Amino acid sequence: MIAAVDIARALAVPGFMHRDELQWLAERASVAATVIEAGCWQGRSTRALADHCPGTVYAVDPWAGPYLCEDGSRHPIRTEVYEQFAEHLADHIARGRVVPIRKAFSDSRADLVGRCPNRADLVFIDGDHRFATVAADIDTAIALVRPGGIIAGHDYGHRDWPGVKRAVDAWFGASIERCRSIWWTTI
Repeated sequence: MIAAVDIARALAVPGFMHRDELQWLAERASVAATVIEAGCWQGRSTRALADHCPGTVYAVDPWAGPYLCEDGSRHPIRTEVYEQFAEHLADHIARGRVVPIRKAFSDSRADLVGRCPNRADLVFIDGDHRFATVAADIDTAIALVRPGGIIAGHDYGHRDWPGVKRAVDAWFGASIERCRSIWWTTI
C-alpha cells in the first residue's frame, strides 16, 4: 500500500521536476526497500525519494563534465553541483540512507550489483538525455531491478530531449505508463 507523503522538503530543492512528479516518486519510494536514481543534479528528486524510502537510495551521477544535447552541442546546465546535492541531502547521507556514487550510471553497474544483491525495487533514470545513453541506461536498469520492480524515468516527450522518448519507445513500445513527463513500466 502506498503511504501518504509530504514533498515540501523536495520542493525547496532547485530542480526541474513538477510537484505531481515528486509526489509520484515519493509514493513509489514509500514501498521500496532499495531505490537507484541515475541522474540527481542538486537532489530535488532524490529528496522526494529519500524522505519516503524506508531503505536505501543509491544516487548515481558523475556531477562533472559537460551536459550534451542530442546533436553533441553543450547544454547550458551546470553539472558541477555535487556540493549543493550533498548539502540538500546531508541528513540522509550522514545516516547512510542516501549513498552517492560519483559515476555515470552505465559505469556503476558492477558497483550497484555488489551493493544491491537482491536488486532494486525502483530504478529512476534522469541523467544524460541523449538517445544512446538513455537506451544504455535502460539496459543497465533492467539488470538492476528485481522482477516485479519498476523502471522509470523523466522527461518523456520533452521537446528539448527527444532522445528520451525515442529510447523508451524503442525498448518498451506502448507498454509504459505516465505521470506528466515521468514514464514507467513494471519489469
